[in-house]
Order: sequence, then structure tokens, then C-alpha cells
Amino acid sequence: MTIALVAYSRAMRFLVDGYNLLFAVGKLGPRSPKDAFPSARTWLVQHLRDRRLPDSEITVVFDGFGTPEGTGDLSVRYSSKESADDVIEELIQSGPVPHRITVVSDDNRLRKAGQRRGCVVLGCLDFYTLLKRQGGHLQSVPSANPPAKPEGSSPEEVDHWLREFGDVGDDPLLRDPF
Repeated sequence: MTIALVAYSRAMRFLVDGYNLLFAVGKLGPRSPKDAFPSARTWLVQHLRDRRLPDSEITVVFDGFGTPEGTGDLSVRYSSKESADDVIEELIQSGPVPHRITVVSDDNRLRKAGQRRGCVVLGCLDFYTLLKRQGGHLQSVPSANPPAKPEGSSPEEVDHWLREFGDVGDDPLLRDPF
């Protein structure tokens, strides 16, 4: 993965699509039982808290109901009756300095909303990789103009997706009903 890096700006605000990130990093999957969700949320919040992003604020938004929490530069919000996408889009629109907001999601709706407003838009795996690469300290964020998407999938990507979804055809619930 090649990412063009730009200087990390002070007071960057990260809006993180919580479940989108958890699915992207493999902590949750399509067959995850309901009781896996609380521990996955706890893992993500702790993982982000351990990364201590200097001069940054992270807001993680999850779908559903829960008790909002916040400690210093990390806050967790639940969407209640709205979708997490609706809440994140509201936060994008109400942010006073859009170029200091980084939207972390693979959801096209949120990516487009962030781009329209002039935010930095970052895919979930790119964000997670940067956190890990920086040894827990995010020093830079990808530029608003990411490199062009490759034409095809690499053999490694094909293997990954076959491992993830190769048995979907065997699922009786997904068989053709006709």
C-alpha cells in the first residue's frame, strides 16, 4: 500500500465509523454473534485510547443504543434511533474547520459527504495501518487525493476474499429460492 503523506496538522478531529472499522479490521464479520459486539467495541475504544493521537480528538460513532463516554481526546457516541452514518454526516456538516476533520469510513455516503465539505477522507484499513505503522502515534494523515485505485485485485486480495466469503454458496439461507 502506498499512501502519500502530508504533514499532520494540529487539532485534527477524527470521525470514526465504529462498526465499519471493526468489520474492516476483522474484529466483526457477517456471522458474528450479537454477544461479540460489546467486546469488539471495547477493544476498538481501548485500541484507539492506547494510540494517544497527539493534539487530536477522536469521535467514534456506533449504531444503536449505549451510554456515551468520553475521556479527554476520545469520545464514543451511539446513534440511538438514527443511523451512525446520519450522526457522522451531521458532525461533518457542523464542523467549523472541515480541512481539520478526517472522516474514517469505507462507506461511500460518508466519504462523499466528507469530500464535499473539504474533509480528509481515509479508508478504515488505511487509518488502522497508519496507527500501527506510527508505533501508536499518528504523525501524518493521507492526502485528500489518494492514489488511483488499481485496475484489478492482487493474488493476496483474491485469497483473502475467498477465505472470507468462499463458503457463501454453501449457506442454505443464501440459496436461490426459485
